[in-house]
Amino acid sequence: MSNKRDTRYGKHHYLPDFIVRFDHADWAEPLVNILDSKYTDHKNILKSALPDMENKYLHEIFQVKEGGKLKGSPIKSLLLLYAHGSSNVASKLNKLHRVNGDMPVYPQGAGLKLTPDDNIHLGNWMKKIYDDHSDDNAN
Repeated sequence: MSNKRDTRYGKHHYLPDFIVRFDHADWAEPLVNILDSKYTDHKNILKSALPDMENKYLHEIFQVKEGGKLKGSPIKSLLLLYAHGSSNVASKLNKLHRVNGDMPVYPQGAGLKLTPDDNIHLGNWMKKIYDDHSDDNAN
């Protein structure tokens, strides 16, 4: 994601590890997810990486729509993947409003522990985000 050629909105050049985009003919908007790996632990994800990355990907990116109107970030979720420390979800949101909660809010960022032996958590989160987006964006 870059606007290096047109800097009237500021210079930004972001390179996450993965941009996962899903689109469906029945959806009003595509589903865009950022997955970024961090070589750190749960504590540091919460303390510094998550706030910095939420700012970057969820608050500093906008879309320019037809007629030159600005719209918020198309990114619905930011998942920071880490391999060290606690397996608890790294999030400042109340558990009720996390992806796996009863009343999830979007967009949101969270840190998930991901190791070769334990990767089902990521799959479950991505499926829940996809299902929520499908429910919210059906034409």
